[in-house]
Amino acid sequence: MAEEIAVPEQVQVSLLTRLAVRHVRAWTGAYLRQLVIVDVCSALAAGWLAFEARFGSADTNDSAYIWLVLALPALVLVALQLTGAYDERLIGVGSDEFRRVLNAGVCLTAVVAVCSFAAKIDLARGYVVIALPAMTTFDLLGRFCLRKRLHRLRAQGSCMRKVVVVGYPDVISELAAVLRRETYHGLSIVGACVVGPDNPTTIEGIPVIGGLHSVGDVVQRVEADTVAVMACREMMGTRLRNLAWALKKTGTDICVAPALLDVAGPRTTIRPIAGLPLLHVDHPEFTGIKCLVKSAFDRVFAGAAVVLLLPVLAAIAVVIRMEGPGPVLFRQIRVGKDGQPFTLFKFRTMVVNAEQRRAELVVLMRATACCSRCVRTRALPARAAGSDATRWTNCRSSSTSLPETCPWSGRVPRYPTK
Repeated sequence: MAEEIAVPEQVQVSLLTRLAVRHVRAWTGAYLRQLVIVDVCSALAAGWLAFEARFGSADTNDSAYIWLVLALPALVLVALQLTGAYDERLIGVGSDEFRRVLNAGVCLTAVVAVCSFAAKIDLARGYVVIALPAMTTFDLLGRFCLRKRLHRLRAQGSCMRKVVVVGYPDVISELAAVLRRETYHGLSIVGACVVGPDNPTTIEGIPVIGGLHSVGDVVQRVEADTVAVMACREMMGTRLRNLAWALKKTGTDICVAPALLDVAGPRTTIRPIAGLPLLHVDHPEFTGIKCLVKSAFDRVFAGAAVVLLLPVLAAIAVVIRMEGPGPVLFRQIRVGKDGQPFTLFKFRTMVVNAEQRRAELVVLMRATACCSRCVRTRALPARAAGSDATRWTNCRSSSTSLPETCPWSGRVPRYPTK
């Protein structure tokens, strides 16, 4: 197995500098701004067309429709954002972008109809029937023209994503041939990490920069945007999942061969890449409004639960205090978000020196089913509930989340790096 392959620096640099690949952030931002302009123009044109078709030269003093024409672009932008029509991963390939635009038009039509009926707004049905379908049609045509223009730019080597391929040399060679022939995918291979006994320095003009365990370093070195993992038995199971977690931290996309579906976790979605034998792995994103809603829910629920259970918590604290000397609360260092340690508070269910008696417990548990570290009141149902209830105070400080359990700091090295 090739783990680290030494490639002369001058070979790597000379090959990499000939790849005129513009950084993905530079052109995706410009392309998304063009999409917004197309969406706004489509909404204004559709709104004005519906106004002229419905009212024409009729003498109307109602200016509400003029304001509706002006407000329609804002409504359209919100609908498109909610349906994910501005997702960078949909740029240039596949039908998902057009499907989401169509969903936004249908949903906006339904919302306008329901709101006008519920609020008893006297809105001309002819205006709605013309404006929203026309807006969707104009938007689809405008986005289609932008995509064709993007394909022409990609045929010239512009607006490409940098890709590092992991796999066997023959498989990498086949993928490189496909991407060079079908440039509309927007993927340009800038480096390879070879798996297997062969140690080539280049594959079809692509520099071999590393091996199986240096994928992360290669990605940072060439500033790649995407990692394509081809089918290979060395990259299965936990190793592939750890690579996906590591790339998620840097915002690097990962595409895998269909045979490597084991990378999918319980909160991971997989979607095919049109025309390629690869699947794009979409990891859960808890940023923006999602993160804000989750954080607000944790804080509100934890605070309300502590207030409602305060009498029960006080009673449990009295019972623990009456049992013998020692603190009521047990403190332990746990590992929270991004591997940052924090202090966990919970009711003490063991003797004071329980941490120092771990070795004794292992020997004792082999002979009996009794744990000598636990105190007598551990069997109380309220004690068990109270032990978890005190952890809700950590939720209010964003150290942990309600459904999550954090590993003890002494066991952190056993956990894979995410």
